[in-house]
Amino acid sequence: VAIATVCDVVPLVDENRVLARFGLRSLANTSNPGLRALLSVAKIGGGAKLEADDVAYKVGPRINASGRLGSAQKAVELLLASDGARAAQLAAELDQLNEDRKRIEVELVALARAQAELYADRDAHPVLVLAGQGWHQGVVGIVAARMVQRFDRPALVIGLDGDKGRGSARSAHGFDILDALHGGAPHMIKYGGHAQAAGCEVRACDVDALRDAVCARAREKLALAPFAASDVWIDSDVSLNQMSDGLMREIDRLRPFGEKNERPLLYSGDVRLAEPARTVGADGTHMMLLLRQGSRVMKAMAFGMAHRASELAMGKPVHAVYTPKWNVFRGETNLELEIIDFQSGERPAID
Repeated sequence: VAIATVCDVVPLVDENRVLARFGLRSLANTSNPGLRALLSVAKIGGGAKLEADDVAYKVGPRINASGRLGSAQKAVELLLASDGARAAQLAAELDQLNEDRKRIEVELVALARAQAELYADRDAHPVLVLAGQGWHQGVVGIVAARMVQRFDRPALVIGLDGDKGRGSARSAHGFDILDALHGGAPHMIKYGGHAQAAGCEVRACDVDALRDAVCARAREKLALAPFAASDVWIDSDVSLNQMSDGLMREIDRLRPFGEKNERPLLYSGDVRLAEPARTVGADGTHMMLLLRQGSRVMKAMAFGMAHRASELAMGKPVHAVYTPKWNVFRGETNLELEIIDFQSGERPAID
């Protein structure tokens, strides 16, 4: 129940939060051979306290990798396994599939990002419609989500296989992506979904016409109701000196965090870099920062924000919105920050 609640992004409120909270506690000590093997390959569990993020980013992706790159049967067999050795073998296979999925994702994100630059004009292309031969259809949804994050626009990414393809769309700013697809209905074999996510099947020869029709429909809708502003709702304005282990333990009492019970977003203005920002990650898309305010220095991670490194400079004020997190590495637990957004230079207006 805890795995399903977290991975299906069910609101973590009321009884759902209770079930997830106690389910996560039970999962850490599960006797299910398949789950024990899965936690082992993900390097979590073993009696240690599990968080919703562990399930969302380590357990869920390994279960999903089976269906994304082939058949979900392998994941089903793992969850039903009664033999520890067989469970370990299946978990290792799912782990490898997840590694394959990540490699494919990195490659396709790079290809999609390069193609998206051809449609940089937001007015002409309010929705990114991207397609490529051989793009793995099992990961196009993930790639679409990455395009939304990178270009701040709804995106439809299509994996073509010969003369046909399958696509997955993700929305942004509360825009109804299914309504935009309605405009391209004559150019699709079939499609469906909802306001925030949708899928389609299309002929390769119709991709350009589909792009034009979807963007035309989007422009009509945006003329009546433009994209909503990308506001960041901040829970509290604090100084880095206030970000103590004690405060973090108080925040921990609100766990598990997830849909409708989001992590608190905190704001610290007028901080400085303690050293130049560093680009990190296998694909070089993340930034590691050391932020200083007075005598307090804290490590911060800005995931997917490496392209904004030029905005930062030593001695220049940084105004950061973040969520605090524990980072456990080699047996040591430290309090760190996960950057959600930042602005350098002039202090932003906050309502």
